[in-house]
Amino acid sequence: MARQIPEDYHQRRAEIYHPLREEGIFTWDQDAVDHEEYGLATIHPVTREFIKEVRHATEQLGHIFARVIPVVQQGADELLRELGIPENAWSAVRQSFDPSIATVIGRLDFANTPDGLKLLEFNADTPGGFVEAYHVNQWVCDYYGWENPNAGRQRDIKTTFQSAVHKYQKLGYHMDRKIFSSKPSIEETALTRFLLAHSGLEAEYIPLADHVFHEGQLCMKNTNSGSFEPIDLWYRFYALTSIAAEKSANGQPIGTWLLQAAANRKIAMINPPQAFIAQTKALMALIWNLHEEGAFFTKEENEIISKYMIPTYMENVFRGKEPFVEKPVLGRQGGSVTMYAKDGTIIAQDDEGDFWEQTMVYQKLVELETIETMSLEGAYKGWLVWGCFLMNGQASAVTTRLSEEITQDSCRFLPIGYAK
Repeated sequence: MARQIPEDYHQRRAEIYHPLREEGIFTWDQDAVDHEEYGLATIHPVTREFIKEVRHATEQLGHIFARVIPVVQQGADELLRELGIPENAWSAVRQSFDPSIATVIGRLDFANTPDGLKLLEFNADTPGGFVEAYHVNQWVCDYYGWENPNAGRQRDIKTTFQSAVHKYQKLGYHMDRKIFSSKPSIEETALTRFLLAHSGLEAEYIPLADHVFHEGQLCMKNTNSGSFEPIDLWYRFYALTSIAAEKSANGQPIGTWLLQAAANRKIAMINPPQAFIAQTKALMALIWNLHEEGAFFTKEENEIISKYMIPTYMENVFRGKEPFVEKPVLGRQGGSVTMYAKDGTIIAQDDEGDFWEQTMVYQKLVELETIETMSLEGAYKGWLVWGCFLMNGQASAVTTRLSEEITQDSCRFLPIGYAK
């Protein structure tokens, strides 16, 4: 017998998210302080053809980014500077992990515009949203009796981590002590533990605060013996931008030391430092420049870039011609992003971001699709952003966020499904 879905939104929401909170894996469906809703209790219908194209675009663009990264790694220091990568990370990002992939675990974000899918950014270093895409979406699809577009994709997590370990071993790294770590927030801790649980690795979760740097290596201090135990493999939900700026309480450059350890192959990271190159939005400008020059990419690659990427430049070529967006090269969650009309009038701006001092890129403004759905406050209209995880170079789970014009921390998770 088919499930009787309650008409009342509040009741549906309680039936969906209360068991997930009790389960302890997904506890941030509402803000703990102001109870602002994050997880929506509606489900957005998608077609198989659309999901297939999202995955196709993700894989093909992943290949494009992977083609360019080795060129950057072999380029002059000035190129790394222009891409916004801090100087203390240069030696680390030049270390080659696997030239066939841009990163181990990434997420590409798209707008579904009137002209088709267009890449907004590549979260190549520390993408979030795993619990939502790989666990919660299945739960909501089961509740509504819909088919989950991400069914069976949890296996991609294990395959990806196992492959990364194998690649590091072939490069001569030790793989004895494996650690997963994050900052102490509820969401980041749960996300990291979720990946650990599905990684298939013999590893343990250790908070970032419990790490120490000793004799050129990232270590754990054994509380019984007092000895320092080197960490061989480190999955970190901690951005390389933050690591590069990390200092101890007495001002010691911990981040610089850690990046030097990575450059000296004393620690293996997931994601590897080369993800820093893929993460910077300045790389999108470099790719677009190479595309316009027409000498680097193949005909097929140029067609992919033309179809799925947005014109992006390090200089503002749009003012007075067409609407555009200004973005910090290493910003996150819509921080310090400004949208402009063609005459330079501000359309929308993030006033809370702390990335204003970064180098900016300029991108043609594209039209995001808008939808209206139910929420705890009633009808909610927002802009839809599509994300697809890129795991070891292969497209994986697809997820969505519904937000204001600029995607920020206040965005909402909208489950997707194939309607029966």
